[in-house]
Amino acid sequence: MLAGRQCYLLEAPGKPIGTGAAWFKESFEGARFGRIHWVAILPEFQGRGLAKPLMTMLCRRLRDLGHDRGYLTTAAERLPAIKLYLRFGFVPLIRTGVDESQWRNVMDKLGLTLFWG
Repeated sequence: MLAGRQCYLLEAPGKPIGTGAAWFKESFEGARFGRIHWVAILPEFQGRGLAKPLMTMLCRRLRDLGHDRGYLTTAAERLPAIKLYLRFGFVPLIRTGVDESQWRNVMDKLGLTLFWG
C-alpha cells in the first residue's frame, strides 16, 4: 500500500531529489481525508520551483486514490512551504484565538491577509 502512495521527484539521471506521500486519515475532523505527508526537496535543489510539480502529483494521487478532500500539517517557520500550500488551495484550520493569532503572524510575514469569507 505504501508504494502506491509515495512520490519521488527525480533529477534527469534518475537521482531522487524530492519526495512526498499521499497518505490518508480515517477520521480527521470527523471525516475521511487524504493527507499530503512529508514533502521534501534536497536543500541544493530548493528555491527552483520543484515543489510545485511534486505537490501536483501528490494531489492527483490523492484524487486517484478516491480522496475528495485533503489536509496537511506544517510548521509556522516554513514560510515558502506555506505559501505553496496556500496556492494549492489549502487553508488554515483555525480552532482557537491562539491559532488565529499565529496564522495572522504567518500571513503578515508572507505579505498576505487572513480574512473570513
